[in-house]
Amino acid sequence: MAHRAYDGKYDREIEQFAASLEALQPDCPFTLVLIGSVARGTETAKSDIDVLAVGDHALRLPQTPARFHVQTTTMDALLKKLAERDDFSAWCVRYGVPLCRAERWEALRRSDEAQVWPDWRRKVAHAFRRLTLAARLRELGDDDAAGEEMLYSLGHVARGLLLRADVFPLSRAELIDQVCQIGFKPLSNLIEGFIYAEDTSAILDQAQWYAKKILCSYDREGYNGLAIEFAKTNAAKRDRKAAATS
Repeated sequence: MAHRAYDGKYDREIEQFAASLEALQPDCPFTLVLIGSVARGTETAKSDIDVLAVGDHALRLPQTPARFHVQTTTMDALLKKLAERDDFSAWCVRYGVPLCRAERWEALRRSDEAQVWPDWRRKVAHAFRRLTLAARLRELGDDDAAGEEMLYSLGHVARGLLLRADVFPLSRAELIDQVCQIGFKPLSNLIEGFIYAEDTSAILDQAQWYAKKILCSYDREGYNGLAIEFAKTNAAKRDRKAAATS
């Protein structure tokens, strides 16, 4: 998939949001960074406009524009996450588009912490949590919500595989080509289906089976540990519920 640069079409909303943010905390310098698929120019009809607000201190958020998803952090917290091999923070630093105070962001990109390669094993836990939630929603008959969670799970699976193969994951839509190139065509097809298909209920079972298979194959110990912990947590919840109703 060809990559095109961010074309500035959301600049007006971003400028208004930045002004509101600064009005709330005029003495706290911050940087706004466009992240996610919009930063890569690969957004789809389902994409949010993802923005990261990085302040010297904790920031309070004003009302955000429609379709905007704004996350906040501090510069120190972001550096700590990078040192801990967090892939989301690494993605933001590598591919985020600074929208104001770009010099602060460029200094962060040159830091030692920004050069640390993310830990692919973290993605197993993220994928497992989304997978179990998708299965629960499916049991409740909410296939739409289950499909959203399954897409998140497949995305984590894909990012884990790519990081383990020394390939840095790009935006969600770009994962389709990336995982195909490292030999996971079925995963590529499933991600494409969940992104672009109108009705994904027909592939939920296949996706659940495949995601579990991949997770077990590339980190069986980690997956089994998560499954055991999940079973213990559920058992404890059932015991508490039974005790409360007895």
